[in-house]
Amino acid sequence: QPPLSPISSTHIEQATSLARARLVHRSPTICSGVADAHLSDLVAADSELAAAGTRLLTEGDGVPTVAFLATTSSTGRPRIHPFIPLVLDGQLWAFILDTSPKRRDLDRDGQYAIHARLGPKDEQFTVSGVARHTADPTLRAAVGAAMSYDDIDEHHILYAFDIDTALWTTWTTPTEPVHHRWRTSER
Repeated sequence: QPPLSPISSTHIEQATSLARARLVHRSPTICSGVADAHLSDLVAADSELAAAGTRLLTEGDGVPTVAFLATTSSTGRPRIHPFIPLVLDGQLWAFILDTSPKRRDLDRDGQYAIHARLGPKDEQFTVSGVARHTADPTLRAAVGAAMSYDDIDEHHILYAFDIDTALWTTWTTPTEPVHHRWRTSER
């Protein structure tokens, strides 16, 4: 597979804006009352919480790392899946295999929760909201170029994860958590 050509940050921003306009929107009955909030909205509202989340969703050098995606099956049973999300241009992205149960769950209702790996002293970060898929080839290339793996093919479906809530938890003592919360209703 030939290497991808370098992509400028301007190109990524343009592709992201274009792809957001082309996102496959869910039925209004599924999304009624749900605001399309992006990580950039969280940054504007609470930059410390957003920075903690970005740090916990990446390796020390900013490379995307494994987190956990929670979805629900068609029977309502909860599922947890390891996956690799990417923070890019104010949006949370991930490629999901087309044969994966998590893809079926996301395509059915879009509802998700993501839990980052634990940080120092059991620091935690979780977001939840609605995921939407996009097939925009320019955006697929931009997100693919920034991913920590390079075997992305036609079986990898690109999803944008809109954020309704975010929670960052730190600990002052082993039994005293400090919760930092954000919700779209606080915008």
